Amino acid sequence: MPHGSSRTIQGRGSRIYLSALGIPDMLAPPAELDLDVPPKMRARMQSLDLQALGHTLLRLACGPATLVPSLDLAAMHFSSHFIQLLATLLEAGTPSGVQEVRQMSGLLAEHMWAEEEAAWAHASVLEVGLERELENGRLFRLMVKLGMITERPEMANDPSWAETGDRYLLKLFRDWVFHRHTDSGLPSVDWGLVIESLNKLDAGSTEKILLMSRDEMSMLVVSYRQIKYCLDNAYNELMAKAATAPQIERETRDKAGGNFQYKVTYS
Repeated sequence: MPHGSSRTIQGRGSRIYLSALGIPDMLAPPAELDLDVPPKMRARMQSLDLQALGHTLLRLACGPATLVPSLDLAAMHFSSHFIQLLATLLEAGTPSGVQEVRQMSGLLAEHMWAEEEAAWAHASVLEVGLERELENGRLFRLMVKLGMITERPEMANDPSWAETGDRYLLKLFRDWVFHRHTDSGLPSVDWGLVIESLNKLDAGSTEKILLMSRDEMSMLVVSYRQIKYCLDNAYNELMAKAATAPQIERETRDKAGGNFQYKVTYS
């Protein structure tokens, strides 16, 4: 196990990662790594690993700028219990040092509860963040569907995709959510109303809203559940059209120019 400062990676907060572990053993496996290695030799190798861990922790405790790390210097910044742990690791294999990993775990037992509590607190923070991202993902999918369905220029002359019925309703809903204005005619940029409306749409709420056309000549009273049904139907129709692959019906060759001409139809 290497114990140089160049073999350590500092993560978030006080988390430290050790790299380059076991590389010398992989490049040149010693004979002692044989399965029939005597117990005393195996214990000696484990003691060397514990000593290397002690040297790594001591160098980290003293800082990378310290030329000669020492326990006295580390004691100026850390608790006596940590200094005792370093001392026993540096003397691993001797009567005054740790003999195996289980003994080192016993020295850290009183700190295990604090570490476990910190781990659970960190997991709770990650869970809250995941819930937020999940909610953002749901709203983003709704916005993408609305953007893909409403006012498609290539569908303007397609009678089966005219902005009537479901698609006209979705267009009015899009304007109602994103193109609101105040009573004085100024643009409304209230994110709270947008998020609230999209959440109700995603949940299929039975609450009803009033939608008005741009020329204010027609009004519709619909529920979020009805709008969600129209959104799903229109998006499924759009996906069906996108999945229709062009089929090459006939290929003729222009002998003079050597060009190919295709007649493409859609099924």
